[in-house]
Amino acid sequence: MMMEQISLLIQEKRIIEALDRIKPYLQHTALFWWRPLMASWDEIEPFRTLVRLFDYALMYRHSGLVARYAHRKFNTLQTLAWLCDEWLDQRRPLDVEEALTPRLTAALEGRVEEPREAIARAAFALVRALLDMQRVEEAREWMDVVARYETAPMHDKWGYFYIETGDRKNAEQAIRAGLDDSERGDMCYLLLADLYALDGRHREALAVLEEGKQRFPQVLAFYAERVRRLRDVRAYREALAAMEELDRLNPLHMHRRYFAHLRAELYYQLDEWEKLESLVKAEPQLEKTPYARALGRQGKRSVALPLVPVVQKHNYCVPASLEMMLRLLGSPRTQDEVAEHIFDVRGSKLSTTVHYLEDLGFVCRFFIGTLPRWKRLIDEGVPVLLSVDYEQSSHVQVLFGYDERLEAFYVQDPNLFDPFVVSEDELAKWYAGTHYLSIVALPGKKRRSPPSFRRRRTAISVSCTRWLKRWTRTNRRISPPLSPFCASMSTSRTHGCMS
Repeated sequence: MMMEQISLLIQEKRIIEALDRIKPYLQHTALFWWRPLMASWDEIEPFRTLVRLFDYALMYRHSGLVARYAHRKFNTLQTLAWLCDEWLDQRRPLDVEEALTPRLTAALEGRVEEPREAIARAAFALVRALLDMQRVEEAREWMDVVARYETAPMHDKWGYFYIETGDRKNAEQAIRAGLDDSERGDMCYLLLADLYALDGRHREALAVLEEGKQRFPQVLAFYAERVRRLRDVRAYREALAAMEELDRLNPLHMHRRYFAHLRAELYYQLDEWEKLESLVKAEPQLEKTPYARALGRQGKRSVALPLVPVVQKHNYCVPASLEMMLRLLGSPRTQDEVAEHIFDVRGSKLSTTVHYLEDLGFVCRFFIGTLPRWKRLIDEGVPVLLSVDYEQSSHVQVLFGYDERLEAFYVQDPNLFDPFVVSEDELAKWYAGTHYLSIVALPGKKRRSPPSFRRRRTAISVSCTRWLKRWTRTNRRISPPLSPFCASMSTSRTHGCMS
């Protein structure tokens, strides 16, 4: 392989052409058989070239293998930084800190000589690990080290830092300043699209990706991210075509398993049952999914509210969930605006959340969720806030739909872009720990209804209020058996799962 030529192509962002140079090796050689080739390299540069190429080509399994082999062979700060990138993807920030801190300290104190680029790369990997552990001030100190040793513009790195610390305004400023940079501009476009998507601005995110793809047509990350954003704006056929395009450009990309699930979802949404059936037969991983169960159940009912996903800032699971719910209910607020009223240092209490919603003019109720109750509310156009318990924290999610063909509910976690399809037989696994604690906010009588509710306002308010009154009377009659639940149902408990 002509590694110098490949390195030049990567530098010019001609990733598809660079990938073409090694396709014969990829098509006819298993990963194991790359080792004799790597054993013949006595310098680090060929390894650096392959790691960069495989990362750009969305082939992280390959880049991980190269990084591990290079580190065993050279054991430098640069190769350790590559290895730490893989550990970060595996959510191992403590391992990253323990490995990098002594090596970086030695380099900064002059006890070991290391290239400036290696120090900057390793320091930024440590920044990512510290941010993953929410140690922001330490991460900021290490960002100063990155700035001192970095030889390339840092717009993308500062943008990433501000996104992770919840400062999305400064993130946008930093990222926009780097869009025209020939070396890191592609990363700035990708980060800007991600930033807009975090705030639920999915069409703006898609427009940024389209512009970036025109500027850097051979950077494959634009093709992968475009698939997600097309799905988010419900351009399902375009999303299917975008997957086909990426598969054609690089059949070995890392998203193949994800694409199989996404194709099933899109075929289902488009009512293309024959294609869905063929896909389920061709992909064993789909056999136990709700989409396999849906085959032959086309006549069943399905209702999904037009929820726009928003990703939470740190500990803002309740504010972000309320942002999604309030937008559906015609009273839009951002998670920052909501947090001003309900958030303290550790998180948000559900009791405070209910008081806030009532101040906005909503009628709120805590209740024990059941399939009929949740479905009734969704039928009336009302989302439901669900309480979830994890080992170390409490959390909330938004239930916004159900599907009797899938025998499942649609749930949006504020930590994620993609919604969950939670099978009815898995509800206990997720929500029994909180006794299916649910919160509903209904439009109050004195509030002006949003356009989508105006014609149905009376039906929604009256029918849901009657239903809630019946539920209250029923649960009053059975209150003794529920006393242990009521005692443990801490609505004053702080909810704030880390993002």
